[in-house]
Amino acid sequence: MSTSLRTSFVSVALAGLTISALAPFATAQQPVQSPKQFLGHDIGEDYFLANYTQLTSYWNELARTSDRMLIEEIGTTSYGQTMIMAIISSKENLERREEYRQISEKMARARVDGTEAVDLAGRGKAVIWIDGGLHASESIAGQNIIELPYRMLSQNDEETLNILDNVILLAVPVNPDGLEMVANAYMATRSMSLPVLYQRYVGHDNNRDFYMANQKEAEVINRLHYRHWYPQIIYNHHQSAPSGTIIFVPPFRDPFNYNIDPQVIRGIEIVGAHMNYRFTAEGKPGAINRSGASYSTWWNGGLRTAPYFHNMIGILTESWGNPAPQRLTQAPNRRLPYSDYPDPIASQELWHARQTIEYLQTSDFAILDYAAKHSSGLLTGMYTMGRRSIEKGGRDHWTPTPKLMEIAEERQAGAVAAAAAGGRGGRGGASSAAVDAVFSDADLRDPRGFIIPANQPDSASAVRFVNVLVKGGVEVQRATEDFEVGGKQYPAGSFAVMSAQAFRPQVMDMFEPQWHPDDIGASGVPIRPYDSAGWTVALQMGVEFDRILEGFDGPFAQLPDKAGFGVGQVTPGRAGWLVDHRNANSTVATNRLHKAGHSVLWLTEGASAPGWLAKPGDIFVPASVGTSAVEEIARELGVSFHGVAEAPGGAKMEIRPVRVGLFDTYGGHMPTGWTQWVLEQFEFPVQLVFGERIEAGDLKADFDVLIFHTGLPNASAGNARRGGGRRGGARGGRGGAGGQDNLSTLRDALPPFEDWSTMEARRVRLTAARAVPNLRTFVEAGGTVLALGGEATKLAAHLDLAVTPGVFTRGGEPANNQEFYIPGSLVSIDIDTDSLLGFGCEPQIATMFRSSPVFQVESPLLPVASYSAGEPLVSGWAIGDELIAGKVAVLSARVGEGRVHLYGADVLYRGQPHASFKMVFNGIQAANSVQR
Repeated sequence: MSTSLRTSFVSVALAGLTISALAPFATAQQPVQSPKQFLGHDIGEDYFLANYTQLTSYWNELARTSDRMLIEEIGTTSYGQTMIMAIISSKENLERREEYRQISEKMARARVDGTEAVDLAGRGKAVIWIDGGLHASESIAGQNIIELPYRMLSQNDEETLNILDNVILLAVPVNPDGLEMVANAYMATRSMSLPVLYQRYVGHDNNRDFYMANQKEAEVINRLHYRHWYPQIIYNHHQSAPSGTIIFVPPFRDPFNYNIDPQVIRGIEIVGAHMNYRFTAEGKPGAINRSGASYSTWWNGGLRTAPYFHNMIGILTESWGNPAPQRLTQAPNRRLPYSDYPDPIASQELWHARQTIEYLQTSDFAILDYAAKHSSGLLTGMYTMGRRSIEKGGRDHWTPTPKLMEIAEERQAGAVAAAAAGGRGGRGGASSAAVDAVFSDADLRDPRGFIIPANQPDSASAVRFVNVLVKGGVEVQRATEDFEVGGKQYPAGSFAVMSAQAFRPQVMDMFEPQWHPDDIGASGVPIRPYDSAGWTVALQMGVEFDRILEGFDGPFAQLPDKAGFGVGQVTPGRAGWLVDHRNANSTVATNRLHKAGHSVLWLTEGASAPGWLAKPGDIFVPASVGTSAVEEIARELGVSFHGVAEAPGGAKMEIRPVRVGLFDTYGGHMPTGWTQWVLEQFEFPVQLVFGERIEAGDLKADFDVLIFHTGLPNASAGNARRGGGRRGGARGGRGGAGGQDNLSTLRDALPPFEDWSTMEARRVRLTAARAVPNLRTFVEAGGTVLALGGEATKLAAHLDLAVTPGVFTRGGEPANNQEFYIPGSLVSIDIDTDSLLGFGCEPQIATMFRSSPVFQVESPLLPVASYSAGEPLVSGWAIGDELIAGKVAVLSARVGEGRVHLYGADVLYRGQPHASFKMVFNGIQAANSVQR
């Protein structure tokens, strides 16, 4: 086999896989080839990274020669590669794998009685998931997964045989595209720098997508976790370790999410202890945990954190290492042992990737050994937690959230004050009674379930939210006929989500606000959460639902899979049809009509029509479009078309097709990638634009809309450079692709996922002198620019808009983070629904705030959305959120003949806040409009 630096790209389908089937059993256990024998290199060898093509070829060879391993195709990546999974166990277990899978499912769903559960636990096998390569540039953690099957297949020691007898191991390379590109780039250039993100659209944010499962890869993984195999332990490999250490190992720091079963937390501790003990026993120093890093169990979005909400033990390690040997130099504070770091490692002249691989194999086998010895206990534990969730959901229950404790403290203070005022003793008893009363207050109890009415304005977003639940393993039921609960009528097609199910923690986390506890350091400075503090998906998506506090039932049938949008109604209309802009799929409908060569109109003021009270922003589709076209859209998207005999009167805008350019930079930018993905889901024609094109000018010749998440220069004079400094180097290690020769080498090495001829264009960095005049000319000539996040502030300054960014105390001074702090949380904004950007939005929605610009504006700028009065926080954690009340989150301005839309709030946050998408969609679709 060739060992050249450039391994040509071969699709996985051609690498020996049997499409949509398991690789056949080997006829007998034969000697299996080592990575060195097959690949020509050891895994972890200096300056060597194997790519995904090599991994699949090697794994297929292992499966061909061993009866301990099967290969299963599990899905496709965003670039179209086939994703595979290795199933490893004894030959006898593999032959009965479906039986064991069903046992795992029954124990996870916890619908069987206790007697049957005991029997199943005794007959079942622990299912353990170990992955690698999610963050492809964390290359050694990704390489480790290549070697693990070899060890399981080639070793015949007592421990390995016991693991094979008692465990079903699922080994998965979870980012095939990134593994292919990063390995190819490194082997060609000695740099892992890429011109694009290492997972299409989202890059590092691929580990932020596991409660939404927006991306194909995340949906595949979630299906295996929560709808098919139900592993008891999920081990997610990462890099890098805290400075001066070799590996971070659980347990994790506080806080943990109060929805998670406490047995999950104890399970993490005991598995982590098994791993930590093994490192010490094997003489492998440098393992740190808990206080050594920021990792917690609060957040739901990661591959290892989402399992917590499904009664599964999620394990994360962060290891140190690089394909090139590195010196490890220890600071004095890393030489002193303490309880979370009892075995410090000394400085090392050179640390090799191979040493890291040995640490990671120790981690793998520590988990597998624990699972083999406690297989029945792991299955029983999952069942016990599932039963506990079902029982909690089926009775009155009060979750002790920080919000509930805040209410308890207020009542406690009131009781103490009342007792003191009355001169009564026993204030402690009064205080205790007040607190206890909170946990029996019927109005404060957890809901027994949730109902999502079918007849809500944005039914498309409601269906998309239901599908988020389904992808996360939540049991959802749909009404087969009209029904009543609590005196309220609901139509057929409404959805019911019961709390009494094994994955109740996931249900509560998707519907209910997260109330992050105050986490303040000794200096009084807030301690940043690992990721977001609040993310309630139902709120982000603007879904209307009812919290049902009493037990209920109805004519319900469980959804077997994701829900469809249903079929919209189409009534005859001589003049045309009216469409409710509030339905998210009205955006898709408009784009489809544009693609077919049609224009539509938006009503810019209210109007009436027979059977319809039109709102600003409602869509009028002329009869010339044709009944068959609207019937097809109604059938596929669930959008209803209300026929009218005459076109509505009043002012209108003709909405014409638009040409959309989305600015990106070399290496890719995650918010930009998310925006591209969102626009593609809603069928916008979007083209990536790079610095070279912006500097060329004459932008109106190719674009009606330009969108910026990144790349705009600061407005200071120092950035108005001419001449040198235009070319941005390709990020990476030594020998990176900074020069033209290396760019050519890199271009030749990469698989044909993208048009790599754009590399040089991507590297042009915008400067104020070269870019701003072109952007100003574009807008003044009628173009539209959307600037999101920090770029909104930059663009406002470049175009001399009267915008003052910042959060200020009541005294007028800029607020510090002890006075104002919102770390990734949902806040309430009020939207002007009569404004262009507000068409189709609800008057008040929740949106994500994370380091978001806050604006104070002067006329003639038009505020579109402002933070709600009082305390805007609706989910998460905030200090001083009242300081942004009334301040502007989104605004619009006329510049010459064009428009500029500035978005401070994170209205497209990781493809989640469907309730605020329309403010972006409207700005795009109206860019080429004409008043009628």
